[in-house]
Amino acid sequence: LASHAREVAAASGIEGDAIRCGVEADMERSTFDPEEGIWTIETKPTEGGDGRGSTIRARCVVNAAGIDADLIQSGASSGGGGGLPGPSFEARPRRGQYAVFAAPPDDGPPNGSVPTRPIQPVPSQFTKGIFVYSTLYDQLVVGPTALDQESRTDDAVDPAVRADLVDHASRVMGDRFDPSRLVGEYVGIRPGTDGRDYQIRLHASSNFVTVGGVRSTGLTASLGVGRHVARCLLPCVV
Repeated sequence: LASHAREVAAASGIEGDAIRCGVEADMERSTFDPEEGIWTIETKPTEGGDGRGSTIRARCVVNAAGIDADLIQSGASSGGGGGLPGPSFEARPRRGQYAVFAAPPDDGPPNGSVPTRPIQPVPSQFTKGIFVYSTLYDQLVVGPTALDQESRTDDAVDPAVRADLVDHASRVMGDRFDPSRLVGEYVGIRPGTDGRDYQIRLHASSNFVTVGGVRSTGLTASLGVGRHVARCLLPCVV
């Protein structure tokens, strides 16, 4: 949780911005005062602390909790959110698994055994497909997959998916691919939703904005998303 509140910090005698990281908000216990226009956010006890949480006051809340964005808004709306509605979307965790292979020894030109440009299949309306590309270390990477799952936390490697990735790389790279040179694999969970677009919702009467459903394209869209959210919140803090 990060609380960015110049006015509250100034009133408390704190110079600059008030930023607090490494704590988890308890939105069901948090409240919004519509007359004062201030959120009182209760945090959960931190590990190794005194067993008590802390209280943060802020003019607005930006809910950018990734795969848990719908849960955060749901908790805030069921607590003292001052009329904040529940989320208009449902999170749909989507796992992406990768496999990394060392490039085989090659007597030809540098990087001759790995592609110099990403190889991408024809995208569908659901996914951009599985890429085959090289790293700065001349490794060959295959992935990601796009498989929906119920769990928001299960990032264990699936051997069956690994076999599918090996098969895909074999078809793309042919004889240049050696599946025995596997050096690593990992899984990431995308914050998918039941809608295809980003789920950016401003609730002006509650000084609350949710930024959900931002997946891979959020890397290049981050500056635009941030600018849009800042403009949405400007009337709440000025």
